Amino acid sequence: MRRATLSTLLTLAALLAPLAPSTVEAQCLPTSERDAFVAELAAAMRASDLTLPELYDHAANRLGYGWRGDDRSGRSVDALANAIADRLRGAAARPTGIDEALATMPDPGRGDLPAELQYPFRAADMTMAESLEETRRYQDAARGAQGTPNEREASRRRAISMNDHRAIGGVVTFNQAVRRPNLDVGTVLREFWFNHFNVSGRDVPWAIADYQRAIRRAQCSTFRELLLASGRHPAMLTYLNQRRSRAGQINENYARELLELHTFGDDRFLYYTQRDIVGVAEILTGWTVTGTTGATLDPRFLFRGSLHDRSAQDLFGAAPRGVRFTLPTGAAGALEERPEALIAYLAGHVATRRNICGKLAMRLLGARPAAVVNACAADDVWGEEGDLGAVYRSILTSEEMWSAARYGTRAKSPLELIVSARRAVDAPDVGTPAGIRLGLGFTASLGQPLGMVAPPTGYHDVPANWIGASSLVLWNQHVFEHIGTSRVDMVVGPSTARETLRGGALDRWVADRLARFTGAELTAERDRLTGRFLLELGLPRDAAMRLGHTRTALARPDVTKSGGLARPARSVIHAILTNSRFLRK
Repeated sequence: MRRATLSTLLTLAALLAPLAPSTVEAQCLPTSERDAFVAELAAAMRASDLTLPELYDHAANRLGYGWRGDDRSGRSVDALANAIADRLRGAAARPTGIDEALATMPDPGRGDLPAELQYPFRAADMTMAESLEETRRYQDAARGAQGTPNEREASRRRAISMNDHRAIGGVVTFNQAVRRPNLDVGTVLREFWFNHFNVSGRDVPWAIADYQRAIRRAQCSTFRELLLASGRHPAMLTYLNQRRSRAGQINENYARELLELHTFGDDRFLYYTQRDIVGVAEILTGWTVTGTTGATLDPRFLFRGSLHDRSAQDLFGAAPRGVRFTLPTGAAGALEERPEALIAYLAGHVATRRNICGKLAMRLLGARPAAVVNACAADDVWGEEGDLGAVYRSILTSEEMWSAARYGTRAKSPLELIVSARRAVDAPDVGTPAGIRLGLGFTASLGQPLGMVAPPTGYHDVPANWIGASSLVLWNQHVFEHIGTSRVDMVVGPSTARETLRGGALDRWVADRLARFTGAELTAERDRLTGRFLLELGLPRDAAMRLGHTRTALARPDVTKSGGLARPARSVIHAILTNSRFLRK
């Protein structure tokens, strides 16, 4: 048994300090620390062997979902560092207008339904109470229609309402990833934390959108606050049945996942034992939900002292690497602080620090370098409660973050792949219900059902899960069937007669250019044109992307001979999007 040192345990007074969940987001980058962060970040970038275009590409894929738009003017290391600082500063703020626009997007195919059901993504901007009220209303109507001629229609409407709310978590994630600006650190972090504290929309359809907002609001505070924001939210309390746990009738589900997934990251019983799971479950009794029944619905967290197990606890000391934690018998009037004391202990634990820093490093760097994880978990960064802003800054300013050894080495997830492709070509269908459903269907087919993952583990962020022969076939098929290129344009012609071409006009211009050359000159022109397309798509013009089958695409007979298909622009863009280099980040 090991005992906690003074540096790893807080005082009892600090542990017992109550903490209410915040309704105002914290900032990941305080104004007072911005200049120092930008300078340190720029220094790490300058120490890298990556070129400036590669640094932008690396940032766009690791701190966002690919590049979109033609905002490449004025590129420099300092400009990139400042842009990242701006995005990090607002990482906890709810995206302005995006969810509201999503909620008011009608589906033309639903004209026969009640007015509210004609807007499939309305739950994106609903409160928990509004979502719960709607789903209950359609359930009640379906029950009331049983045995009547209207039964089938009532059941259909109930299913549509329920499915809309179940899917909203994935819909919001996909839409924000596509629509948000470049270098959208906030959405990347929210996707990471939502998966870490996974809740399935199938189980709590009425709470999933609010849960995502709560996660984002807390992701720049402390890990202690983030644990409380997740654990005390009606979505988590319902999903893992903590709301039904009480003294003498405990439910261990949340306690087990809290230790195994959310904090220690330990499934080998190194830091806790089965008895500790029971003790944690006993301490957490009293955490429940109110407002989900009755005439007035208002789901919210409630601590019920009458349900709390007041017994004294002596935990973790028997585990091989355990650090002892004790609580005296609970006294009346001070019961709610007991679960919070446990959360504070877990948030500061060395195993929690290494687990969270390791997972964040894997998400942002694609690896868990010991130096990066150790620096992130150190007292001067993590602190007692887990200063998340300091943690992010520690990882982002590490030289490992910008190392050439990390560039283009990790396979994109299905979400990153489809979103980065659609951002590159500015696909017009992403702003439609059909386009959003198409994207979600693709991610689910490759094992990433956004917002609908059933087990508490969430989806496993392991490239082997994404990339294989079958997934590559599905991606190639998806690109050629569903990703149009008519929105990609190019400025061509002499300086005295510049014009912007797109679609068929661009195809004809490229075909005419290729028809002028033969032999080595034709090869050089293909490479030059490929480089132009890479520039238009916001991608670096490195050899891995310029050569290979992009040159082959421009050499096909149907793009160089009169009377052929003459679609060279489309062919080369599709070749780029299916290039193995584009599949990596």
